[in-house]
Order: sequence, then C-alpha cells, then structure tokens
Amino acid sequence: MSGGEKALTALSLVFALFQLNPAPFCLLDEVDAPLDDNNTERFCDLVKTMSANSQFLFISHNKITMEIANQLIGVTMQELRVGGHRLDQIAKTLGVGIVERRVHLVEQAKRRRIQLEQRKHQRQRGQCLFAARQEVD
Repeated sequence: MSGGEKALTALSLVFALFQLNPAPFCLLDEVDAPLDDNNTERFCDLVKTMSANSQFLFISHNKITMEIANQLIGVTMQELRVGGHRLDQIAKTLGVGIVERRVHLVEQAKRRRIQLEQRKHQRQRGQCLFAARQEVD
C-alpha cells in the first residue's frame, strides 16, 4: 500500500471510532501529509462534518487543510514562512487570526551542530596523532 492508502486506512479507523463514541476533541498531527489534493479535500469535508460533535486540533502544512480552520495558530522558526509563503499573508488570505510564538530551535540546532563538528574534528585529530605515534614506534 502507498503512504496515502495507509493514511486513509488509519483515518477511516479513527473516524469510525469517533462516530461510534465521539470524544470532546481530536488531535491530528500531519495526517494529511501523504494525501493528494482530492483525498485531502475529502478529509477536510469529513472533519467539517464531524466537528459538529468534536473539536479538532490538527497540525498541518497543507494549504487545503489550513483553509478549513476556524483559528490558525502559527508556530514558526526563524522566518515566518510556511511552505515558502509568509504566514501573515496566508492568514490574511484565509481571514483568520494568528497567535505567533517564536521558537528558538534553529539557534539551538546550530549550536549543537557546531559542537558535534568540533568533537568530530577533535576525535579525528586524536586518531591522527595516535597513528603518527604508532609509525614512530
């Protein structure tokens, strides 16, 4: 099965359980990522229908899915961009409010990457020194 087929199968099971026993809310994390546009629209229609009984919180990078949101909350990294588009432009187009929260993960990742590179160079330098000592002996 393809990624989209697997996602649709899993979503079918989740939504069937929700129709059987609706919960107050449902959290979905990028479940629409493997779906093509037609199936994303079907997913959105189903979420709209089921949102009468349950509140849906979903994480998505898909523009089609973001269009159905009543409220759009953007958690961004260094630049205010989602899929190459400025987040404020997307919100203006969709007519929804944005609560911005800046995350400093980019800086942390850069520092960590630099530390790992430094350790790698230290290990390589140590191995070269060890090999040179063995040649001398």
